[in-house]
Amino acid sequence: MKYFLILLTVFGLILSIASCNTMNESSTKSQPNIVLVLTDDQGYGAIGRHGHPLLKTPNMDQLYDESVRFDNFYVSASCSPPGLPF
Repeated sequence: MKYFLILLTVFGLILSIASCNTMNESSTKSQPNIVLVLTDDQGYGAIGRHGHPLLKTPNMDQLYDESVRFDNFYVSASCSPPGLPF
């Protein structure tokens, strides 16, 4: 449930940013195309672009080269509510 709420929040932020940008632009421009790709159980080094010596992933590498990535994020390893001692 926690991950669903985080995913929902991120998706909401992306949609709100996209809607703010379209409100400021003239109506003659086309709408932005946003595709959110989330992979499950994929490690950082599991694609060729990250330097894996055996895996060949040309399609993922092309997507990596042509996309915007959000790769600076932080997680908490604690399962307790914030502010409580461990």
